[in-house]
Amino acid sequence: MICTEINFTLPQGLISENNQIERQGKIRAATGKDEIIVQKYHQVQEFSEYAIFVMLSRLISNIGNISPITPIILEQLFLPDFNYLQNLYLQMNQPSGNWLNEGEYLATPCHNYIKR
Repeated sequence: MICTEINFTLPQGLISENNQIERQGKIRAATGKDEIIVQKYHQVQEFSEYAIFVMLSRLISNIGNISPITPIILEQLFLPDFNYLQNLYLQMNQPSGNWLNEGEYLATPCHNYIKR
């Protein structure tokens, strides 16, 4: 079975509208379709660095009770949390496919993964 989605814990957490700190979330691996859709975004065409916000918003299903995740929500992350998610995204989508053997994947019990 291939693990396509993992749970994560943000280092600091995202503050929700009701002032709760949300740290637990779920992210899936990217697909080719994600790349195509991200490149079509108006903000990405004007400012290519915004692509990571759009990509992460497509891949993260929730952060705590916050769902859906939008680029605007991700703009509110503290920098350590944003860096953490960027690194997790890069680790999950590296060409070698070794993300199953390192980092967050090994640190979290297997029952936290959706396997396909």
